[in-house]
Amino acid sequence: MGSYDFLADDEPTGSADVSSRPPWLVLVADDDHDVVAVTRSVLRGCRFEDREIEVLDVGSAAEARQLLERRPDVAVILLDVVMETDDAGLRLVTALRDELHLRALRIILRTGQPGFAPERDVIRRYDINDYRLKTELTAHSLYTSVVAALRGYADIAARIHAEQEARLAARSKSQFIANMSHELRTPLNAIIGFSDLIVHGDVRPDDLSDYVLAIRDNGQQLLEVLNALLDMAAIDAGRYKLREQVIAVEDWLTAALTAASRRAAAAGVNLAVHLSGEVPLLFADCAALAQILDNLLSNAIKFSPAGGTVNVSVAREEDGRPAVTVADQGIGIPDARLRDLFQPFTQVDGGFSRHFEGIGLGLAIVKGLVALHGGTIEVASAEGEGTTMTVRLPAERLIPGSAGVGER
Repeated sequence: MGSYDFLADDEPTGSADVSSRPPWLVLVADDDHDVVAVTRSVLRGCRFEDREIEVLDVGSAAEARQLLERRPDVAVILLDVVMETDDAGLRLVTALRDELHLRALRIILRTGQPGFAPERDVIRRYDINDYRLKTELTAHSLYTSVVAALRGYADIAARIHAEQEARLAARSKSQFIANMSHELRTPLNAIIGFSDLIVHGDVRPDDLSDYVLAIRDNGQQLLEVLNALLDMAAIDAGRYKLREQVIAVEDWLTAALTAASRRAAAAGVNLAVHLSGEVPLLFADCAALAQILDNLLSNAIKFSPAGGTVNVSVAREEDGRPAVTVADQGIGIPDARLRDLFQPFTQVDGGFSRHFEGIGLGLAIVKGLVALHGGTIEVASAEGEGTTMTVRLPAERLIPGSAGVGER
């Protein structure tokens, strides 16, 4: 193939301001090095919607497919028709749409040998967005084609994102209804059933106290569900207010571990606490931190086998941040669920046949409360081997010069 001249008759200039937004990715798939070089030169420094244009290049259709499999965020491909075969570009178009399902990707076909691919046939048969002869492209027309393609990509990507959000919302709603139906009806049925036995049944005195305790326990379960819903609603609406004060680590741990210890004992799970290094006093919401730890411990205990151990570690890391880690030896989390783990109403053991109770708000509340403290949460898990959750708070929440908790 020969080289083709691009006449820089109206080359745009980019803004000197550097945007923090990621660049638009434009892929040039062409085996003519001169065409690639000139395309790079024309698009260098160009911007669209305050984002730079970054040019990637490959020399074959096979390389283009491999790159797009790794980088589905490429917005536009400038695709040569004739590369390793006379129809390599056309075959790639079909693969991108039908096999990789890159709906948003804008495809601009370019050819220096139009006889191999007549324009009308190509436009009719292939899902492309533009078809240009290389000899027609000046710097101005190349830039115009790329910007038009980027605008189309942005519109379609936004629609795809909206569709995904709608599907996620519908799935969350269905999950919410299913979870709430189970978590509300089960204790309510128990309360009504035991109450009926007390009111209408011939209850022995020895059984009466058991029935009353069952009513109380199921009422407590209902209250926990409602509190979780109210907390999540407050966090989502930005109405959750931290009651910050100077707190000692012992107070924080005691508030969370009291209830967790009872749950662990009932489940036959061991609970081990490790304090290492100096952990000074913190300026934080003690109740919120206790809820964070309680929710993490609740999950760890729930998903651990009898005889397993849940380890709680509190330490001050090298960068000064206080960190609490909860590690279990339970079922672990499937890779497919890690991404949505902190979304409301997400269950590790999802579906209607799940084996573990809960409405799926615990980790969403944890993430919200950690974020309100300016902290982060990190999860590491292997299916069948257990899960480790680490919460890190900002070093600024440490009280300077305070007496810390020594090594135990």
